[in-house]
Amino acid sequence: MKLSHSPSLLQRFTSKRRQTSLPSAPLEVPWVWGTGFVVRKESLAQAYLFEEDTFLFGEEYSLCCTIKEKGYKVFILPSAKMHHHVSVTFKYNARSLAVARKLFLAVSWRLRKRHYGLLVATLNLLLHLLDALLLWMALTIKDLLGKEQNQRRRLMRTHYGALVIASLALLVWGNKYWVAVNSAAQRFFNGDTDPVRPPVTRVDRQEGPWPVNEN
Repeated sequence: MKLSHSPSLLQRFTSKRRQTSLPSAPLEVPWVWGTGFVVRKESLAQAYLFEEDTFLFGEEYSLCCTIKEKGYKVFILPSAKMHHHVSVTFKYNARSLAVARKLFLAVSWRLRKRHYGLLVATLNLLLHLLDALLLWMALTIKDLLGKEQNQRRRLMRTHYGALVIASLALLVWGNKYWVAVNSAAQRFFNGDTDPVRPPVTRVDRQEGPWPVNEN
C-alpha cells in the first residue's frame, strides 16, 4: 500500500493508466491505510494498540508493523463492505483543513522515512512541494482574474497553501516540525486544551482486544 497519496498533478497524468479492477481473492499487503480492521487479539501489542505520540493519521502503519512482527499477515478483502455513516467535517472549514493537511503531510513524510529511508522521503516531499506550489499559484491567479468569489476554490487554495508551508518546514526542520504540528493539531481538535492521557494499559486476552486499566 502507498504511504500517501500522489501529488495532484501527477495523479492527473497517471490516473487513467492506473485504473484497474480489484482482485476477487484476498490480497496480501504490507499495511493498510484508514480502513475497517478485523484483527486477531493474539496479534496485538501488550500495551497501547496505537503509538501514543501520534495524534491523527498514520496510526495504522505501526499497528500493521506490530502484527507482522508477531508473524501474522495483513490482507485486503475486496468483497468486504463497510458503511461509513460519519463525514469528515474539517474539509469544509478553512482553519481545520489547514491544520489537518499540514499534519497529514508531516505524518506521511515520517512514515515514508521510516519505511523507505530519508532520501525517498525527501524526494517525494520535493514533488509535493512543487505540485502544491504550482496549483496554489494557479488558483491564486484565477481568483485575481475572476469576478466571482468561489468558496470551493478558496478551500483548495487553503489546502495547497498548507501543503507548501508543511513541505518547506519539513525540509528545514524535519522531525521537529512533525512533533510541533502533531502537538498543535492535538490541541486544536481538542478545543485548544491538552487532552489528559489515560494510564498505561494492556490488552486483556480474556475479555477482548480493547485496552483496560492495569490497576
